[in-house]
Amino acid sequence: MQVLCKTVEGEGDIRCKICGQSFALYYTRTNADERMAIHHELQLAFRDQHLGTDDPSAHPEQGFTVPRWDGDAKFSAAALIGNAPKLAYS
Repeated sequence: MQVLCKTVEGEGDIRCKICGQSFALYYTRTNADERMAIHHELQLAFRDQHLGTDDPSAHPEQGFTVPRWDGDAKFSAAALIGNAPKLAYS
């Protein structure tokens, strides 16, 4: 499963455990087990983005996908299937 993540102010769907940054998530809704697995994968990706810093600017401000996809975020499966609005990937 691919997830499109977008930094948000205030409450989001998940927070980075290192810096507390909130993210809105866009993906095809699945069962609880799959959601728990992807939340773990997201925390690992957030950790990797920090690379030794606890600054929230370690995360891309524009939308990014987990697992990482090198194409344009607006054409990712997560954006298309998850009905992500334009602001999610810009």
